[in-house]
Amino acid sequence: PNLPKYVLGEWTIEAWVRPAAGSTNSVVLRRAVKNLGAANEVLNYELGLVRDGSALRPYAQFGSRSAPYRAYSRSAFIQANGSAWTHLAATFKREPAELRLYVNGIPVASLDGEVITDPDKLMSTTGPVTPQVTIGGASPTSGTLAFDGALDEVRVWSGARNADAIYAGFRTTTATGITFRAVGGDSDENLAVTARL
Repeated sequence: PNLPKYVLGEWTIEAWVRPAAGSTNSVVLRRAVKNLGAANEVLNYELGLVRDGSALRPYAQFGSRSAPYRAYSRSAFIQANGSAWTHLAATFKREPAELRLYVNGIPVASLDGEVITDPDKLMSTTGPVTPQVTIGGASPTSGTLAFDGALDEVRVWSGARNADAIYAGFRTTTATGITFRAVGGDSDENLAVTARL
């Protein structure tokens, strides 16, 4: 939901991606929480792909779009051929601060507390933007950084899931449809959202 109380202090985001041939820079999933002007926003979380030669490099980030905390994959690249599915996931935990990126259930990049000096960047909700989640692009209206290809099983969890849970998410699939469920109870803080598109 697009309410400030759902801005996540810790999170896990996951998606299956199948980029089309010739795909370029794109956003898979993101949540903007504040507009800083001049096309700059504060991001609660973002998972995306950056073109690197003939392949795509996955990344996860949060904070100011102009100076984010970003974890890039340096070794795992995704071929943009329109036929190969890849599972992407990212987690963020506050204590100790750690941003971690996974490709097909394997950790491929991370940032820790030595780099993440201000984890509160992802919690800033003051400003003219109502927090909004977008899937398949940076803006639901402009098509900015639109994802070209197919997405499946997009998942958002409150809390940073561990590496075993990420690998299990890579090895299993969900039922069709969109599911909203409380994880560990029916508290707002434990909300998990899974969408199969």
